[in-house]
Amino acid sequence: MNKNDILLMEILESMSRGFLQMLRSDGSLADPVTHIVDYRPVGEVAKGLLFLGKSAESELCFQWLIQQQKANG
Repeated sequence: MNKNDILLMEILESMSRGFLQMLRSDGSLADPVTHIVDYRPVGEVAKGLLFLGKSAESELCFQWLIQQQKANG
């Protein structure tokens, strides 16, 4: 790994810690200020957590998204 890769991993790990603090037990993520739950950030964070090897937390988010899926798409 070069210096930039190490720096990037440190940034991603820091971000993942912040996202994990927002993770609720049902797999959703709530904005820390407004407490609003939005679907799009959950999907993006789930992909990021999966990339960082946090598969259990990622799966929790994806399962929540699947449960929220509406019949019309």
